[in-house]
Amino acid sequence: MIKQLGVFHLGSDARGAAKVAREGKLGGQAQVPEVTGVWKDLTESVNSMANNLTGQVRNIAEVTIAVANGDLSKKITVDVRGEILQLKEAINTMVDQLALLRVGSGRAWRAKSGRRQARRARPSCPVSPAPGRISPTP
Repeated sequence: MIKQLGVFHLGSDARGAAKVAREGKLGGQAQVPEVTGVWKDLTESVNSMANNLTGQVRNIAEVTIAVANGDLSKKITVDVRGEILQLKEAINTMVDQLALLRVGSGRAWRAKSGRRQARRARPSCPVSPAPGRISPTP
């Protein structure tokens, strides 16, 4: 047991993991040789948690970057729970609302543009009779 606990000392692997955490790099996995039983289960659980979080963060980043680049077709699709689920729902709702704004502003721009073109096409002198006057009928 003492030998197994010694594996968890702050050696180069732990310093490497701390560096990865400080630099924001995802995807690291704990490698603890010669452990069995509870310690092996703990290591596998930590690796599983890290793997799940990595997948979630990468999917969120992918969608966020797409939105920043103007692509509103992507959604967060990764299976999540808890606070990450709230984040997923908020970002997906934001993408939907931005897409609606884009469609609405496009329609408004086209309508405004159409009104400008219609004004340009109008004759400069009025064709209709002045208000209150009845136009003669043949």
